[in-house]
Amino acid sequence: QAANSLAVEAATDDAAELSEREAQMAAWVAMGKAHPEIGSIMNISGFAVKNHMQRIFQKLNVLKRAQAVSRVTRVSQYV
Repeated sequence: QAANSLAVEAATDDAAELSEREAQMAAWVAMGKAHPEIGSIMNISGFAVKNHMQRIFQKLNVLKRAQAVSRVTRVSQYV
């Protein structure tokens, strides 16, 4: 799966606290994917996506999806 090959760097030290799954999700969010699309890609429910996003917001100390994306400085794909 492509999600397994995505790496995310964020503009804050809090990003170091993201789990691998949360980092993958942050990458999909930064790429503009919607919750249902992320759920489908990651084989999880929309509810699970929402829970992951809430944890990401807490760890990045943001309140909105756009703020989380602004904290993500680079999404790169390794071959």
